[in-house]
Amino acid sequence: MEVFIRYILLSTFCLSILYAGYLIFQKRETRIHQLRYYLLISIVLSLIIPLSTLQIDLNLFQDKFESEEIIQETENIATITDVTKINQLDIKPKIEKNWNISSFLIIIYLIGFILFGLRLLFQFIKIICLFGISEKIKKERIVLLSNKNGNSFTFFNWIFIPSYYYGEEETKDIISHEKIHASQYHSIDLMLIELLSAVMWFNPLVWMMKDSVQLVHEYLADEGVLNTGTDKLKYQALLINQVAEEKFICLSSGFNNSLIKKRMIMMTKNKFNRGSKLKFFALIPLATILFIVVACIKGQEVNKNSKAFTVVIDAGHGGKDSGVKFNDKITEKDLSLSIAKMLKEKASRDMKLNLILTREKDEFLELNKRINSDADLFISIHINFSKNTDISGIECFIAKNSENKTESKNIGKLVVSELNQLSGMKTSLKETDFLVLRESKCPALLLNIGYISNPYDLSFITDKYNQGLICDKILNVINQLN
Repeated sequence: MEVFIRYILLSTFCLSILYAGYLIFQKRETRIHQLRYYLLISIVLSLIIPLSTLQIDLNLFQDKFESEEIIQETENIATITDVTKINQLDIKPKIEKNWNISSFLIIIYLIGFILFGLRLLFQFIKIICLFGISEKIKKERIVLLSNKNGNSFTFFNWIFIPSYYYGEEETKDIISHEKIHASQYHSIDLMLIELLSAVMWFNPLVWMMKDSVQLVHEYLADEGVLNTGTDKLKYQALLINQVAEEKFICLSSGFNNSLIKKRMIMMTKNKFNRGSKLKFFALIPLATILFIVVACIKGQEVNKNSKAFTVVIDAGHGGKDSGVKFNDKITEKDLSLSIAKMLKEKASRDMKLNLILTREKDEFLELNKRINSDADLFISIHINFSKNTDISGIECFIAKNSENKTESKNIGKLVVSELNQLSGMKTSLKETDFLVLRESKCPALLLNIGYISNPYDLSFITDKYNQGLICDKILNVINQLN
């Protein structure tokens, strides 16, 4: 559905630009066939151009040495003594956003598409029913007489005439007019523009183009009748004397009375204009520009979709904030930095993975600086502590309330599944209210890699080999997401 909507939007954009070109360059032209060709070619181009596979990446034209500012962030959490105390940190929870404006707009579009599609189907059925009840007279075309319609019109090879017209002198000119519609296959144009109107019903320019197509059809039919030798004044009088009714059915070409003034003006215009052919070729630069614009749009989409998966790894604490300690020699800030650096080293082998550390040395960073990180995933590395030395294991925290809670939870489950494969290290998924998780602009996790207060955990997490195993498990999840 997303691909279809993108195609419709691009097609609508192309059609709008091409029709704007028609209004500027072609609308007042007197070469009527040229007007029809321009409109039909515009419709076809608007459907074809968005299908182009050409892609232009505008980033190639930007300064390759342009520096990209990366806002580094980290966390400042008071020394942890108990999980209960951790959960007491921070502010009011932010209400999770459930409203999705994109889904709402798609639903509105589909409702409109269905309604206009049903309208088109109803009009087609109406013509078939009218054909069934009409009296048929076979000449060059099938002439159908009926009292059910108050205006004459043509649908492909069928010419519908009100029965009370038949036998009158003016009927010959009316039938001659309708034969032009049939012989030039105007019904195909109308079918195409009606389908386009149903698909692009939200674009007012599509409806204006539909009116233009119908007007050009009337110009062509009038021109055809006059070319047979019909007296112009007599024919214009016939137009004026017609009952002022709209065309019976939108799918049909009819003896339309609502456009009489414009049609009569067109009959009096000089049909030879030296610059008209040049104006027609304005379609070429317009189409070229549209091909380039659409290619640039697609290039940006591809560039966006193919960019490296960015993960911010936050080594908890740092500088004056050492976090939890063991005998004042082993500190949380050093262990978290060691694991973070190892993660980056292992991730550097993957060209499609961009891993950013909030700190790469022993330094203190403010808590709120990392919330604005522009990344696909945020992981904060910590070590836990408890007065009860029997408590052990790895804990994966997600925010209780955040706009990315669902994604964070799904990623957290993957992390727990991977880390549970470590020997002797049970991993659990929990919810908390940390500000860095709650306010993160992307899915976010906080990993407490064991308890420094537990002898087994301490021995496990201080071993470089085991740190490598932990990093491998985390990278397994990141690679699945990438």
